[in-house]
Amino acid sequence: VPGGGPPGHQVRGEGGAARVGPLAALDVDPPEATWALPEARAAVRHDVPLADEGLANDEDRRGREPRGVPEDEEVDDRSAAPDRPPPAVRRERDAGPGPAEQRRSYRGVQRDAVRAVVRSSVFNGIDCYGIYKGYDGLISDDLVKLNARGVNNIVNKGGTILKSARCPDFMTKEGRVKAKKTLDKHEIDSLVIIGGNGSLTGALLLEEEHGVNVIGIPGTIDNDLIGTRCTLGYDTALNTAVNAIDKIRDTASSHNRLFFIEVMGKGSGHIALNAGIGAGAEEVLIPEQNMGLDRLLDSLNKSEKSGKSSSIIVVSEGEKIGDNVFKFSSYIEKNLPHYEIRVSILGHIQRGGTPTCFDRVLASRMGVFAVDCLKQKKSKIMVGIIDDKMVAVPLKDAIKGGQELDKDLVRVCDIISI
Repeated sequence: VPGGGPPGHQVRGEGGAARVGPLAALDVDPPEATWALPEARAAVRHDVPLADEGLANDEDRRGREPRGVPEDEEVDDRSAAPDRPPPAVRRERDAGPGPAEQRRSYRGVQRDAVRAVVRSSVFNGIDCYGIYKGYDGLISDDLVKLNARGVNNIVNKGGTILKSARCPDFMTKEGRVKAKKTLDKHEIDSLVIIGGNGSLTGALLLEEEHGVNVIGIPGTIDNDLIGTRCTLGYDTALNTAVNAIDKIRDTASSHNRLFFIEVMGKGSGHIALNAGIGAGAEEVLIPEQNMGLDRLLDSLNKSEKSGKSSSIIVVSEGEKIGDNVFKFSSYIEKNLPHYEIRVSILGHIQRGGTPTCFDRVLASRMGVFAVDCLKQKKSKIMVGIIDDKMVAVPLKDAIKGGQELDKDLVRVCDIISI
């Protein structure tokens, strides 16, 4: 399990060998349903207190001050959503799961998805829990009860409220047994996982081995999951990349320089292709289209003859940061020594900052739809968006591999970069 986390009915947490994301858990055994949301995705454990806008709880069992609830506001779920069904109408056993995330997840949008899952749960009379640090928190029993007020004022912020962590233990059957015991202890039977391939793989294993209801929300900037046109965080990362390239273009034009700019997208060229078109790059190098060094050299020669004095080349990252971009730049420097070449690696700025409106709306739609699916007793699915409609895709299909690039976009890129 490379990373990730799960969603679900009586909520279970999220975990993974790789970075894990936020989880929402839903408990529907008793007359009052219970949800849980965990989140974990960073390369290291985060044992720091929650941010100011963190999760609210009447009494944090670890002695921390509840965060995110104004002193003059009631913390009780029953007052959190005035227009939701009254307590007597709260859902029973037939409720559903919660969320989790992975390495490439864009954490600002994770907040929006968590917010949507929590508030949709409250609206439907379902108790909801958050799981800190994803699958790691699920194994270590690190849960907190959530309510509508506990996710106030987070829709416009980056970062996570449930934190992220690696969880090698969840890669083992023994670790997943521990996770199941935590869920049983809190009478949680469903999880909502927000994350990428690793998070969703972890969720699928938990369902297959222990019968935990799981629903995945695609959260990764790479946009490489099958069954959805866009993953959460992709649009924000893309706009961040374009904005950065626009600024680099200013200095490239002023000094007649050739810039190689590396963007994220390990194994996937979606960010590079779309950012290249949007920022007017002269060339875009992506893993799906093996351009070759000789063709790149020929293209730059043609650009120079046509009168271009500066150029921007967008490169999708390789297995390791900087691998591809330095390989290409070194080759051009040797063969076109008159070029003044610079390399810029955008790196992790693509994974932070304020989410775009598109991502905020998409996260809200996916969170609500995930709860709807749980209420319909669905499991082992990932929610997605196709033709602007919410869809449910089998998890085993979603994690098979990256979605194909739009061939028309590749053609457009070739035409307009002359």
